[in-house]
Amino acid sequence: MLCLRAREKPTRTVTNTQRNSPICPAPKANSEKLCLNSLSNQSAVIRDLSFDFRLLTFDSMPLHLQQNIGPKTKLYVWRIEEAFEDLFDEIHLTDWNVVRVMSMKSEQHQRGFLSVRKLFEAAGYTDFDVTYDKTGKPHLSDGHHISISHSHGFSAVIVSDVTVGIDLELMRDKIVRIADKFTSEDEEAYLEPNSNEYVSQLTVIWGVKEAIFKIRNEIGISFKDHITTFAFDINSGQATARLDFESVHRHFDVKFQYVEDHMLVYAFETTDATAL
Repeated sequence: MLCLRAREKPTRTVTNTQRNSPICPAPKANSEKLCLNSLSNQSAVIRDLSFDFRLLTFDSMPLHLQQNIGPKTKLYVWRIEEAFEDLFDEIHLTDWNVVRVMSMKSEQHQRGFLSVRKLFEAAGYTDFDVTYDKTGKPHLSDGHHISISHSHGFSAVIVSDVTVGIDLELMRDKIVRIADKFTSEDEEAYLEPNSNEYVSQLTVIWGVKEAIFKIRNEIGISFKDHITTFAFDINSGQATARLDFESVHRHFDVKFQYVEDHMLVYAFETTDATAL
């Protein structure tokens, strides 16, 4: 493994109280400045990492998958194995993201959030290259498109020249109990509840709708009423879907694959199918 060191990184110590208790409430007009000031004595000084991340290899790190998807898109999947403290000490976060991660009540969510930052590094970015708009959609500073997901034991990031959405879900039987909340009549017509693949099919359909919602990111879209996944073969790894919302009518090409006991789904608008 090739090891490169830019500058020595300061150590940050996180107590159980800091980890499990919110530093501050959700951002208000003047609260962000107050919260950031309260962090000044415990946040690491952000260093300028000038080396090229493309030179790094990840042989000893839990980078589970790195895959080129066509000429314009790259997929990265991380197996979340590290403790929160280890992830936190390894990653340079913006001040506001320090606030965000410390305010999360679930350590599982914290570790997922931090593991996504490890994937930023694998893709050649840092936390400082990613911003979020008012709806929570992430954007990269260099103009590329990015989508993010994490679930239980894995996290995933997809980076592309075109708009893309991704979702990663742990496959669980309980999805059957809520199937009628998100499946359309057209989908119910081809689903087979007695099939051994029923849970996998439902997880794909949910993932398709999550991925498309991340692409469009419009308030009011209903998974059940506005997004339809057309009949697909669970062994094919691909599907098509349609969004019909108010005056918007869009078709999407979808790919999906198993990541152990998770289902990974990513979608592109059909006009961007060359990304596949």
